[in-house]
Amino acid sequence: MNQGDRGIAGRTLGLGFQPTGADFSDSLYNVTSIVNGFPVSRPNALGVLRFSVGRGCTRIVVFCPNNVFGITTTDDELSMYVDGTWLASGDPTAEGMAGYVFSLDGAPHTIEIYSPYQQYDATTVGNIIGSFIYHVQCYGGQVTLLPNPSVSKRTTVYGDSISDAALAAPDSKNGWIPLLRQAGTAGRISLEGWGGRALWDDSGNPGGYGFPSLTDLALRLVQLGFSSATQHIWDAMGYNDYSPGFDHWSASDYGAACATLYDAIHGFNPAIAVFAQTLLITGSEGTANGFGNVPADYRAAKTAAATGRSWVTLVDGTTLMPSSDLSGDGIHPTTAGHALLATNIGAIV
Repeated sequence: MNQGDRGIAGRTLGLGFQPTGADFSDSLYNVTSIVNGFPVSRPNALGVLRFSVGRGCTRIVVFCPNNVFGITTTDDELSMYVDGTWLASGDPTAEGMAGYVFSLDGAPHTIEIYSPYQQYDATTVGNIIGSFIYHVQCYGGQVTLLPNPSVSKRTTVYGDSISDAALAAPDSKNGWIPLLRQAGTAGRISLEGWGGRALWDDSGNPGGYGFPSLTDLALRLVQLGFSSATQHIWDAMGYNDYSPGFDHWSASDYGAACATLYDAIHGFNPAIAVFAQTLLITGSEGTANGFGNVPADYRAAKTAAATGRSWVTLVDGTTLMPSSDLSGDGIHPTTAGHALLATNIGAIV
């Protein structure tokens, strides 16, 4: 319980805690950040806060500051799950601190809170912004933080805003990864990703937002498997590497980097199965970027990187979702598109 909560707790029998990086399951990437003046632990996107409440808990309030609402008003909801079933979501109406109230029935439960959306900060190189869990207040009943569960199968997704559920409503419930988590076919899922991310960011290029090398990235993706007996890594990256808005690198350089990443993963753990998903269908198939490349060129480059590597399974992204399920920006899936991705990807992994 924080010192500032003593008066409230004494009157309401509430127990409060501020989560640290170690409290988020399915997550290793935790950075201490200040968001609108509040210190938060920033887990990798969709880190899951897990705890149990004892008999008598009838209300939970989750406090979240956000500094992304001015950029996206639809991608910063958090969602609460009770005993594995979605209960409700909280959606901010402005930047700053918001408190979301969730009512319970007073029985013992396992609670999971899916942390909301994150993306790169276009104004500050290397900074990630979003909506973050700052403090949790539980009224009535004992509260116990739960460890990251040991499971037989884990899938780690390496992705961007599409993986981070951009434009799904709400994102922390109806994004393809939360849906796949609920289905259970992929086991526990970790996400190493945030909006705007490219493989280029993690390749050591000056100005990149991610890891200093592809070797460091590979190690992180392997570590997110938490030594489970079956580990899959789903590489969903590609659109921002192509994007005419970024013009990071050519399709051939991108393909070479994919091959380097897959070899590094295999070197760390030869038992891991890698799924190399090419770009989803886009609304800009005929649009060339600054290198004269179109989306098909980046698909071909990833195809070449997967060829001849027995531990890599190529997945044609254009078969996972039709263009009719693209949002108006021609990049991100609609909520229905996310549901289709969850179904089709779940059938593969």
